[in-house]
Amino acid sequence: MSDYSHYVRKFALPVGLFLAYCAVARIGLYIHPLDAHPTLVLSPGGIALAAILLYGYRASAAIAVAVFAVALFAGASPLVALVLSAAGTLAPLAGAYVLRNFLVFSASLQRLVDISGILVAAVLSAAISATLEMGAFFLAGLTADTLSSSIWLTHWVGDMLGVVLFAPFILKWCTRPLSGRSTKLRIEKYATVAAVSITSFLIFWMPQTHFAYYFVFMPLTWAALRTGQRGTSLSLMCFGTIAVFGTALGYGPFIDQGLLLMIFIVTTGALLYIVSGVVESRKLGFRMLEGHVDDLEKALHQMSSEDVAKTKFLSVLAHELRNPLAAVLSSVELLKISAGQNRDTAEQLGTIDEQVNVMAGLLDDLLDISRISHDKLILKRETVSLNDIVDRSVRAAQAMVLRREHTLTVAKPSEDIPLDADPIRLEQIMLNLLSNATKYTEPHGSIKLSAKIEDSMAVIRVRDTGIGIPRHLLARIFEPYYQIERGQVLTEGLGVGLSLTRQLVQMHGGTIEAVSEGEHQGSEFIVRLPVTVHTKAPPAKKAKDSSSSKTPVVAHHALKVLVVDDNAGVTDALGRLLSLAGHEVVRAYAGAEAIQKARQFHPDVAILDIGLPDMTGYEVARRLRDNTGFTGALIALTGYGQEHDKKMARDAGFYKHLTKPVSFKNIEAALRKIAYSKANNLPT
Repeated sequence: MSDYSHYVRKFALPVGLFLAYCAVARIGLYIHPLDAHPTLVLSPGGIALAAILLYGYRASAAIAVAVFAVALFAGASPLVALVLSAAGTLAPLAGAYVLRNFLVFSASLQRLVDISGILVAAVLSAAISATLEMGAFFLAGLTADTLSSSIWLTHWVGDMLGVVLFAPFILKWCTRPLSGRSTKLRIEKYATVAAVSITSFLIFWMPQTHFAYYFVFMPLTWAALRTGQRGTSLSLMCFGTIAVFGTALGYGPFIDQGLLLMIFIVTTGALLYIVSGVVESRKLGFRMLEGHVDDLEKALHQMSSEDVAKTKFLSVLAHELRNPLAAVLSSVELLKISAGQNRDTAEQLGTIDEQVNVMAGLLDDLLDISRISHDKLILKRETVSLNDIVDRSVRAAQAMVLRREHTLTVAKPSEDIPLDADPIRLEQIMLNLLSNATKYTEPHGSIKLSAKIEDSMAVIRVRDTGIGIPRHLLARIFEPYYQIERGQVLTEGLGVGLSLTRQLVQMHGGTIEAVSEGEHQGSEFIVRLPVTVHTKAPPAKKAKDSSSSKTPVVAHHALKVLVVDDNAGVTDALGRLLSLAGHEVVRAYAGAEAIQKARQFHPDVAILDIGLPDMTGYEVARRLRDNTGFTGALIALTGYGQEHDKKMARDAGFYKHLTKPVSFKNIEAALRKIAYSKANNLPT
């Protein structure tokens, strides 16, 4: 197959081009001169230009031989034939060179610039050809007086006519398959060509049709608008051929006006090609736009899939990291008890405890960012006291402040400020800002937290004397995962704290901004939140006075606790802590084992992990109630801490949902409440 293709390229194409060129040239020579000047009204220059554009400059050899042969056959001398051969070869070569090197030409003619380039090449190549032909006529013996400008103009228009008729037709019908459109569109295209041919025949093959040639514009315009460049080129080919032959035979509106006919065909063709080029360019633009839309839809689908996968990954990652953190935290609690009064050991264990809580906080921030991006974080609003939130935030940040030896100053209004807010999230906002201040403030620096009313808004300011923020970075510090460099080292953390803070503030209907005079000038973060109108801040919650209760509060009551977790480290450490606290403990490491032991142990409380290997914690809870007669309290102790996890726990009848890692004092606080309810016959 490759040898055959090589043979076709090397021999068949040049031979075919030679024969086609000679045939069209001979037909043009047989047509009588339309004016008093000899000219080729069907110039094969368009064939030559199309061949060079399709097959390269090597096609020029066949063209040169064909022009030379036609000239000799017409009776020209060898010298004149040689000049005509040069004219017929150099003209299409120049046109092709301009198209390829200056117009980024495509032979598919799908763009307006492509068809416009063909028209430019027609003007240029026809001018070169006509000029060289005048030289050939001079060599043939014609005097300068005989070679008037009208002869040059006639040859120029005739050569342009050949390019306009033949070049687009050959290029369009040779570069794309014929079945590129639907059957309906193909029928429309050929019906339009037939209408053009019939109209042209009625105009140019009938006598006394001086003004009827305007009617040909109707089917030609339809061809340009509806059939693309292929249908337009075929329609123009039929129209031009019928018009030329009809006029040569003495019919139609251009009898004895051959130059006007050629000008009419050239201008009509140029106009229709431009119209068709505009239409095709728009169609191409729409197809490209549709392709871009499809690409965008695929990209969005991929992003959505990746986002879902990322969220699932974060959830699983958080769960898998919380389990070892829970074991570490429980082990630290045990070591604290064993260490007793040993100060050095207590400090080291405190450091471990603090870092475990830091890691848990990072996991919480990551999950919060994910929840907010999916609109799954729901605020639990209530009327809260801003002063109370400030106090709680300061207590929570005290360890960070002391470790860095900072001076923390707090300024609160004398009258409390009521806010409609989620107290946990509001405390998270302040704690994130205080944490950020401690990170970027050198030891022995100062931090100031203030809260007051400004323009009917609660304004919270956190000011530090830290490294400051360059002005060009003030707009970027709230971007997720962005951190300011301290020299060549990034500050610890993931860089999500400020981004999360801004989103939480916005969810509360507020704003946050960062202010800094520049590097080493400190920074200030200003949060503005709407104040609850005509509502007093809730009074601070006070502990219940046990003396006023009808039933005395039990200070401590040992409980029978079933601890179920497939992580042996968590189960064993928590079991030992509960035993040291005076509770009777049984441990299980799978759901089926827990149900079996519950039948014998009859626990008051079951602390269940949700992600057990053989069944979920929810299924264990159901079977405990249905199969063992369990009537105690259920506590979920799990690494799954998102909102829907907590809701599922509530729906399954769990008394408490605790997210790992959790301090033992929180577990003990929940057990004390259960013990109190049990001792006083209250529901849990």
